Amino acid sequence: MDSPKFLIGESYGTFRSAALSNYLQAENGVYLNGIVLISSILQFSPMGDMTYISLLPTYAASAWYHKALQDQPENPKTFIDDARRFAETEYASALMKGARLSATEKADLPKKLARYTGLSEDYLLKANLRVNGGQFLADLQRSRGLTTGVYNARFSGFAIDLLSEYVMSDTQSDAITGAFTGAFNVLRAK
Repeated sequence: MDSPKFLIGESYGTFRSAALSNYLQAENGVYLNGIVLISSILQFSPMGDMTYISLLPTYAASAWYHKALQDQPENPKTFIDDARRFAETEYASALMKGARLSATEKADLPKKLARYTGLSEDYLLKANLRVNGGQFLADLQRSRGLTTGVYNARFSGFAIDLLSEYVMSDTQSDAITGAFTGAFNVLRAK
């Protein structure tokens, strides 16, 4: 018990590490010295509308990278800065209004969101202006028969199911896992 105690969590292990730390402390009186979170997905925790607001600039960057925007801006930095401003102001305000959103705002917002996300206005309306990460990655390049990478949105891969609401696998992992596994096995054998 005198030794330092650390947890390391990667991807889904990040929120499991947080839960395990809480459990150990509350149920067993075991306090950890630290937790290392790698590729954290804690930003997808239930944060209400903040999740959608905080993800919008990332969606904009991904849509720009894949040339999925109707009017492709030349300068990505300016475009992403604009998306960030829109997310923090008009989009945040609209989401907070919820059902009190006026008919004019409800008609206008999908156009603006489509400009930043590359998603159709119809899709954004059906999603009630709230598209989570898995839905965005599945729909961004759907018309091309592709999905977008989960861990690295620069990757694209063939869509397994064009009707799926969410990404079925990670195209980035699919592209590199075999090579990494082979390299690790070669190194381990030496």
